[in-house]
Amino acid sequence: MSTYNPIMYIFTILMGLSIGSFINVLVWRLPRNESIIFPGSHCTVCNKGLNWYDNIPLISWIYLGRRCRYCNSKISIIYPITELICSITFLICLWAKPTNYIYINSSITIILGWILSSILLTITIIDIKYLWIPKSISYGGIIIGIINIFILSLIYNQYPSSEIIVNHILASLIGFIAFSSISFIGEIILRKPALGLGDAKLIALTGAWLGIKGVLIVMFLSFISAAIFSSLALLIGYIKRGDPFPFGPFISLSTFAVWLMGNTFWIKIYFY
Repeated sequence: MSTYNPIMYIFTILMGLSIGSFINVLVWRLPRNESIIFPGSHCTVCNKGLNWYDNIPLISWIYLGRRCRYCNSKISIIYPITELICSITFLICLWAKPTNYIYINSSITIILGWILSSILLTITIIDIKYLWIPKSISYGGIIIGIINIFILSLIYNQYPSSEIIVNHILASLIGFIAFSSISFIGEIILRKPALGLGDAKLIALTGAWLGIKGVLIVMFLSFISAAIFSSLALLIGYIKRGDPFPFGPFISLSTFAVWLMGNTFWIKIYFY
């Protein structure tokens, strides 16, 4: 296991908190079709603009007593939780070993992990809250995934460039076609949507980042984890049979798990 100096850990934590704060902005504004740039940070109740010292991740929430300075309305605990989760995932990324990136400089792998985990966390929260996955984030994630594997394959030349690029493009297409087909067939059989096209775009994003083997593992893990969750949720009465529940979080968690541990780890678990 790689070790880093304390400054790296502190930097990673602060970076995670900062990106987590931005994810909160995305989660609030994207479903409302609002600009993520203008206006600046403001209270969602009284619309009063926030000063920089009222907008420090986690610290401001604690300092203000969980309430808006101007209208005294409660600030949801979801905001600091999101920032903390983002910070934790950023820390975990320091030890990630994604299979198709093992020859890449560790600093680049860490940064890519931060980008991917930020995308996945944003999608997860929005899907849980709204049963919706923004296509802008999915398409952006697909493009970033293809571009980074293209550039890195040229720089490091550990694989034939065309081979690895084609692998990731095919993985994206395979994932999208597989989930779209499941959605189409499921709707015919069940007479209601089985999987949304948002899920198909998300698995396409996974393929763009992890390649063919990676996306197949993620598909398996996501269906298994969703089946376990739904069975337990039905058992304790958290959901009722036929109730919709978001599938995106299971894809996202599985994608992050495969990015973190690599393909071989999960293949060994499955076969042994």
